[in-house]
Amino acid sequence: MKTALFTIIALVAFSGMVFAGEEVCMCEISNQIRSAFNKEEGTFAEGAYDTLVEALPMIEQYLEQSSKNPADVYALYTMKSLVLYNLACYEAIDNNIEEAFTWLEGSIDSGFSDPDFMSEDTDLESLREDARFENLLQKAEENREKVVEYESVYGYNYGDTCGETSGCCCEDSCN
Repeated sequence: MKTALFTIIALVAFSGMVFAGEEVCMCEISNQIRSAFNKEEGTFAEGAYDTLVEALPMIEQYLEQSSKNPADVYALYTMKSLVLYNLACYEAIDNNIEEAFTWLEGSIDSGFSDPDFMSEDTDLESLREDARFENLLQKAEENREKVVEYESVYGYNYGDTCGETSGCCCEDSCN
């Protein structure tokens, strides 16, 4: 499952991210999300749906507590968009089309910005014939353009993987 691998790769980067010169521990959220995937098989783990849904309020809590630094907010919305994207995949695989579109729209609204991946993701095959899919691809492309602009202005600094040199607050649980 390409989606699971995509999310795991993104989370490895986010777990040690450095925000505006101040290291912020994202391990609790990262570990919650990682537990939804079977890394070896590249599939959703048992109970993945509930695990991902439970991660959303954790992300919202971090958003509420963040310094409102643009890099902090950007990183958290990116993580949120990946969780929502995976919930859409989960529903699409089960052929729950309306639920899948609800989650996918939320992902795009939260900043999901990889229309190329989205258009090739086999998890979303059941959604491709619906006109809403093409509209969401266009919005993801618009998001990608915003990301390029954002990164040219703010850039951002990924720290080392959690627990190595990032000074993560929960080093033992990140490995």
